[in-house]
Amino acid sequence: MVPVQPYIVVVLFLLAICAVVNIYYTQPIVASIASLFNVSAREASAAYTVASMSYSVSLVFCGWLATRFGAKRVMISSGIALGVVALIPVDTYASFLFARMLQGLLAAGIPAIGMAYVNRIYECPQRVHAIFVAGLLFGATLARVFGGIGAYYLGVRELHVSLLLVTGLVAMAAAAVFPEDRQTDQSNSPLDLLRETTSRSTRYGAVTAFMFFAAFAAIYNTLGFVLASAYGLDDFEIGLVFAIGVTGVVASQIMPGIAQRRGVYVVVSVMYLLAAAAAMALAVESFISVLLGIACLNFAIFGIHTTVSQQTASRAKRKEHAMSIYMICYFLGGTAGAGIAGLLYPLYDWYAVLALSVLFVGMGFLINIRQAVQAE
Repeated sequence: MVPVQPYIVVVLFLLAICAVVNIYYTQPIVASIASLFNVSAREASAAYTVASMSYSVSLVFCGWLATRFGAKRVMISSGIALGVVALIPVDTYASFLFARMLQGLLAAGIPAIGMAYVNRIYECPQRVHAIFVAGLLFGATLARVFGGIGAYYLGVRELHVSLLLVTGLVAMAAAAVFPEDRQTDQSNSPLDLLRETTSRSTRYGAVTAFMFFAAFAAIYNTLGFVLASAYGLDDFEIGLVFAIGVTGVVASQIMPGIAQRRGVYVVVSVMYLLAAAAAMALAVESFISVLLGIACLNFAIFGIHTTVSQQTASRAKRKEHAMSIYMICYFLGGTAGAGIAGLLYPLYDWYAVLALSVLFVGMGFLINIRQAVQAE
């Protein structure tokens, strides 16, 4: 075990931020993307779903690569390669989607492997895990805030290139300070990912990740349109609204400790109920109610995320594979939620999207109750 050095934790936090910023920054600026490339709202929403889908595909191989070559090498290589993607011109929507696909493929090498890496390398792994997940959540919030503000001041293309270059620079810093992960297994194969699915805690984590993030992505991939059309907000103002999502970072630091005292299943059940209440608040035609709903939704969803991901990583024998499975289902859920919401919103409006989110929350709640009963 390696002692926790503050400067290493800072770089780890920054790398986590960069990884998720590359995925989520398009969510608040879908309307601007549609205008820039002269595509429909549904086509513009593919800027997120393409990255999410390629991320999920890449995760199938990340655990194998990390156990064969070392988690540090996979994370650093992914970050530096993202910086190189900045060299690809994005003059057309097709080229932009190609770059987004590469962002998803490469960004996958950081979050899942990072959670497994900190649980095996560092002393006080729970503390470092919570910090790393806080970086992921803060990055998701920052992406939505900086996405709107950055597109307003810089433009969509310039924002895209800037984020990629910053990621490459942070990865170079990480290469200099991260301790080596010497536990490699040359006999490991991608099929070991399937063997990890025999673990009940891994299966529970995977299904939970799918449900809660499908519920979240359904709302967040259309929320920018609602804020622009119903309340007349521009990209800058939408970015400020998304800053309320910082409540998710707060939850990531509070809920794991409560879960240790009260139990994971109790915490997850309460957070699902809060997520359902948040969706109802978003249905009220009041700007204050919308702000409250965004705050509660982020707190609930990422309270679940931190609690369940920490349990999944700590109980797994093959940590890289377990967290790859977890993150595969996390992003498949996001892809499903965002994709279905993208179809529903133009046809049935905002309330259909909220109903879809509540449906995923309800299924997740029932699965959690079933798991709690089986664990007794």
